[in-house]
Amino acid sequence: MSLRHILSRLKRVDRNQYRPIIICGTGRSGTSIFTKLINLHPNIYAFRWESQIFSGFPNLCEIATRSFNPNDIANFKHRILTHLFKRTVRPGAPNSYEAGLFEIIEKPNLLFFLEQMESEIVKATSRTKKLQALRNFSNNLFLAEMQRNGAKRWCEKTPRNLLYANEINEILGECQFIHIIRDGRDVISSILSNKFWPVSLKGISKEFNAKNAAHYWKKLIKIGIKNKENFENTVWLDVKLENLANNPAATWSTILQFLDLPWNDAVLDIHSNTLTRKQKGVLEWGECAHLGRWQNQLSFDDVAVIETIAGPELSILGYL
Repeated sequence: MSLRHILSRLKRVDRNQYRPIIICGTGRSGTSIFTKLINLHPNIYAFRWESQIFSGFPNLCEIATRSFNPNDIANFKHRILTHLFKRTVRPGAPNSYEAGLFEIIEKPNLLFFLEQMESEIVKATSRTKKLQALRNFSNNLFLAEMQRNGAKRWCEKTPRNLLYANEINEILGECQFIHIIRDGRDVISSILSNKFWPVSLKGISKEFNAKNAAHYWKKLIKIGIKNKENFENTVWLDVKLENLANNPAATWSTILQFLDLPWNDAVLDIHSNTLTRKQKGVLEWGECAHLGRWQNQLSFDDVAVIETIAGPELSILGYL
């Protein structure tokens, strides 16, 4: 889409009539499948990849918390124009694929909005106006594609958003968070099977074992629990992956009431071709979400270690 068309679309959007939706989690908790499902609602446009603009390295939140340092802005511009614009996921693997912002914006247009943001920050005479520059950039990335899809709200999913909820809320103002929660033992089982840390955390050993993974999940879920305590219930919603699977209609009813959006049956379409490369109708929720995988994949000793370390949090969330 040309820059002229994008700017034309942006002029027609009433930015006061929507609230951005931010999805977060511990990683391996179901944020990806949830994003694909929520995108099926006609009023929501959910960018299917992790944009990482709020919680990557570097990111908009760090720009805001580090006094809008010019070096941070320059590093962010470089990162978003290279890695975040187009990257190969699982390079060299048979199932590798390309992801990034290239799907929704051309690089010259992205550069235009970055330079516009930088110019607005330089000219700003207050922190409030500088935050507005970051907010404008965030909206400019997604609003045109949102409108092109006939939606009324845009949605961004990056698990690490969990770490920056306060900063994201300050930048975006009237946004809402959906925190996807999954049995920590399933999360840990997935991490150990894939040998992949979804979120980089300081103070957690990178060796893949039950002890380190339990500390990883415990640290992140405690942040999520704290966020829920700090935000109003109109801003933050916890959603359990297990509830989406076992009681989807009631769970989606709660989600859509939280978002102040009308009911739409599309969100129940777990068999949609947008959700899986397998044939439509083959995949059931239990398979898709790998619910209860820990019971077959973790040893008795591993489970004991996990429940010793993360038992309080598992209990708070109703998993023990």
